[in-house]
Amino acid sequence: MTSLESGMTLKEFDLLAFSISFENDYINIVKMLELSGIPLNAKDRDETHPLLIAGGVATFLNPEPVADFFDAFLLGDSQPMVLEFVDKFCELNGTLPREELLRVLSEVKGVYVPSLYDIKYHDDGSVRELVPKPGVKPRVEVQISERLSDNPAYSYIISKDALFSDMFLVEISRGCGRMCRFCAAGYNYLPYKTLSADEVVDIVAKNAGGRKVGLVGAAVSDYREIDKLCDALCDMDHKFSVSSFRADSLSDALLTGLKKSGHKTLTIAPEAGSQRMRDIINKGVSETDILNAAERIAAAGILNVKLYYIIGLPFESESDIDAIISLTKKVRDVFLEASKKLKRAGSVSVSVSPFVPKPNTPFFYKGMESERELKRRVRRVSEKLRKEANITMEKISVKDAVLEAVFARGDRRLADLIRLMAGGKSLKQAARELELDLSFYAHRDIPLDETPPFGLIVPHVKKSLLVREFKKAKELALD
Repeated sequence: MTSLESGMTLKEFDLLAFSISFENDYINIVKMLELSGIPLNAKDRDETHPLLIAGGVATFLNPEPVADFFDAFLLGDSQPMVLEFVDKFCELNGTLPREELLRVLSEVKGVYVPSLYDIKYHDDGSVRELVPKPGVKPRVEVQISERLSDNPAYSYIISKDALFSDMFLVEISRGCGRMCRFCAAGYNYLPYKTLSADEVVDIVAKNAGGRKVGLVGAAVSDYREIDKLCDALCDMDHKFSVSSFRADSLSDALLTGLKKSGHKTLTIAPEAGSQRMRDIINKGVSETDILNAAERIAAAGILNVKLYYIIGLPFESESDIDAIISLTKKVRDVFLEASKKLKRAGSVSVSVSPFVPKPNTPFFYKGMESERELKRRVRRVSEKLRKEANITMEKISVKDAVLEAVFARGDRRLADLIRLMAGGKSLKQAARELELDLSFYAHRDIPLDETPPFGLIVPHVKKSLLVREFKKAKELALD
């Protein structure tokens, strides 16, 4: 395995950095290191090997499942700390023993060095104690940018082999002010922050060339200057795409711009079918909002609409599952009626994904349903909707969602599981071989006062807020 830019093998570098956005990519990290000839465990590497660091959303939320593999993690927004970290590394590399170098690097805010901490467990498997080595800070504080304009994020390298090979991506907002109780972005990236429309336009003008522009944010339609930005991009003859929008904040300018950009499908995320369930998750949209959005999308001449739901949400009932079916048919009827006025036959596609509890969210404490039960619920929705005209169901993998939950709530004891899976074993096969109880990680409810595996890390959101929001959701479910 070589670097495309230099022709050097990976083990010839002094520093290797990984950005990991999805927990299920942990298995690929192991495969990459094995192919490179670099020892997998940090404790087995010495000064002759590269220093391995990692960042990205997955490790920001919970780095513990891969803590044995990396020398350090950069937690939070990487832009403020990368330069300080790299400058210190370049200054000291080769002048200090590896362990001492890591101690110095750990002084950078947001840098977590797992080898400087020991974790002890209760007999039931829960965390008993988090023990820093002498002279090491007791906990690691994540580093979050207060202003997005200080370090704007956009595409620096565009590869023809990448997923977005023909698109220039620019992050117009980070976090989300809506605070849905399952959403990691809303809680972990507080406070919600944006670039101004003028700043986005300037970045696009200087860097995008003739490429289509991808506007990145948790809820692009909530962006306060979305109309101004859409008009400006259209004036520049730039086609654009959005990562997501909300049914209750869809503007005419955004719809018009997306239509001009050639969009044939737009996604609405009701998340839940019933108003009861949307209130429990704090979604903040009504059925009227959803139906109005579908009607306006069709009226704008966009041929297809996609509905995104989460199934197995905390406190979900059978009636909530049936409500997914009912709402989908209502959207289909409204969408078709509006499409027919333009003499077009629109269609509705449905994506149903299992709920996965994420760190530092109110619903982290609620375990996901069993794999069997989730499959039953998905099958119930699928069997009903597949009989309906102009509705299609996308395939989903419940197994992948369970794996994601195991890693999202996991600890350092999962390192051997990841290694076995990288060698070709399934999740269940690896767990059986190691005598690991997967339900302990994915399916159990976690007491509100239990220390999580990532308890060494001080998040940017107070636990009191998470507990308060969880209790609010529980009260709504009992009403």
